[in-house]
Amino acid sequence: MPHRKWGLALAAAAAVCGLGEAQGDEALAKIKTIVIIYAENRSFDHLYGFFPGANGIANATEEQKTQLDHDGKPLPYLVVFGADGKPDPRFPKMPNAPFRIDAPPVNGRPDMILPNPIHAFYHNQEQINGGRNNMFAAMSNVGGWVMGYFGDGQLRLMQWAKEYTLADNFFMGTFGGSYLNHHWLICACAPQHRNAPEKMRVRLDPDGKLTKRPGSPSAQDGSVQVYSSGIGGHHAAALPAERHSARAGRQSRSG
Repeated sequence: MPHRKWGLALAAAAAVCGLGEAQGDEALAKIKTIVIIYAENRSFDHLYGFFPGANGIANATEEQKTQLDHDGKPLPYLVVFGADGKPDPRFPKMPNAPFRIDAPPVNGRPDMILPNPIHAFYHNQEQINGGRNNMFAAMSNVGGWVMGYFGDGQLRLMQWAKEYTLADNFFMGTFGGSYLNHHWLICACAPQHRNAPEKMRVRLDPDGKLTKRPGSPSAQDGSVQVYSSGIGGHHAAALPAERHSARAGRQSRSG
């Protein structure tokens, strides 16, 4: 289940990347306005995982659909964690695979306040795990919830996608959430917070991964505990350019 942000564009947003090369194209010349709907912290497969004909969950490899624990071993099941970082009693243990939110045994609805997965720069790098996309549950504050998707074909956004252009291979500009990606969509730049408080400053280990707190649990028992929460953003002296890959950030988990 490759990891992507999604874009829904009126008219011909799929041609945006080629505008420079196709300025003389008469068809493109007829386009007056392009409107992009950039959903806040929603992923493609979370909403459009089984959209007819789209590159979604059905195309995911078994490796991408199987989430690993911090020790690199497959999780025996998925556990959803609450705000306290412990198993949330509202949700049952789920098989280690994508699961439908709006069906038994979860029975969630689009109008309900549901778990909100962390979407932070360094967490996201580890979740993508070199393109294998198998560390999302382990490096999330809500555990296995990241593998949930909505299957209701009557969602309003689903209907819009049928009428306009659905960018099912849209690659986000940077790791993390929508705020930073809005900047990269518009200007390919990042805001700076030179006086960021200590709790926002990233602490990385020698391998460039988030430093975990002593006693950080297995993804079967609780959410990962790190010194840099990512809530409110991450701050670092410099972001390594070799890790800042747009193609590596193709998102589909539910957040």
